[in-house]
Amino acid sequence: MIDALNTAFNGIRTAASQADAAANDIARAGAAASSETGRIDPAGPAVIDATGSRPQDDLLQGVVDLQQAALSYKANVKVAEAASEMEKTLIGGLR
Repeated sequence: MIDALNTAFNGIRTAASQADAAANDIARAGAAASSETGRIDPAGPAVIDATGSRPQDDLLQGVVDLQQAALSYKANVKVAEAASEMEKTLIGGLR
């Protein structure tokens, strides 16, 4: 049981770090997309930054990463809940 809880809590910590990194990426992409250094892409209405990348693509990737971190967090919470319930059942059965 302890191993399952440790794994779940490590997963929660990892998901929180991933969410933080994704939020930072989203903020940077948003700032890059609205900067005055961008120019219009002749292939479409997308902004291209000074490095030639598309901040809106970085923004979209950040949103996907944030959603993935949220799902990971929720899954690890479920694992922790299940391990806790199993432990309660086991201890209850020993009484």
